[in-house]
Amino acid sequence: MHLLQAIGDAIKEKRPFSVARVGDGENIVLAQYGILPEREILRTAVATQWPYHPAGIKLPDKKARDEVLASLKRIDLVGILPYNDKRIQAPEKYKRPLTEKVFHHYRFYPKATFDAYVFRGILSNPSFWRIMKGQRIAVISKWGELFKRSSLQASSHWDFQIAETIPVNNYYEISKVLAQLESLEFDVAFLGAGVGAIVLSQQIAERYGKVAIDIGQGISRVAKGAIRIPCSADLSKGSPARLPSPPLSPAERKGTARHWTLNSRITNHTSHNGNHYFIERNGHGNP
Repeated sequence: MHLLQAIGDAIKEKRPFSVARVGDGENIVLAQYGILPEREILRTAVATQWPYHPAGIKLPDKKARDEVLASLKRIDLVGILPYNDKRIQAPEKYKRPLTEKVFHHYRFYPKATFDAYVFRGILSNPSFWRIMKGQRIAVISKWGELFKRSSLQASSHWDFQIAETIPVNNYYEISKVLAQLESLEFDVAFLGAGVGAIVLSQQIAERYGKVAIDIGQGISRVAKGAIRIPCSADLSKGSPARLPSPPLSPAERKGTARHWTLNSRITNHTSHNGNHYFIERNGHGNP
């Protein structure tokens, strides 16, 4: 099974499916009261840059930590950063090493994981838009209206519709967003909501039976023109970017995690094809 196939199958079968990402901001929120001391939490950019930090949460906040953790345990696909990631501008100790501490501390590991960075650029990939054919999309982000205007030509080409846009500025607007969605008609939700995207993704999938995808900053990048959704003239430019393969996690080295890729299956746990669209599946057996 491949990342886009997993999402595409859920869309085709009209079943609930949640995709969320855990980066440095989410790690810091989850590390409160048990992993990192409060004085360190309060020195992080997530805390000192409130309300302007993309995480969109005021720390410390134990209630939010518990809500995010409860939702994370129910997410179908969880994006995590590879070891020694150089793409996200944050201290290394708050990236994959802290993710592993969080998972160990709470004694759980996601059902399936993928490279969290993938959605920064996936909106420029034609393969992603092919699975959105005929879908009504709700964009939940403060950049939603700009995203809608920026995608008008592409929506016609790929036959999707930005049916709804709901602005969200911080974690504390989750309840308002969920209430608004109750009366709206949509098939897929794109989320750009900081740490709150974990809760929103899980809630939208389970409460409304929809596919909810934490796109993150990919939404603002389209809205600002940093990337564009490809149309017919761009198809040759839409292949996935190649990145170095991430180092194996402890679970992978022990053979307890399975790898899937976008373009080819991996049958050897110690080899990779270099493509960053992969899923690591916990457990054994064929995907």
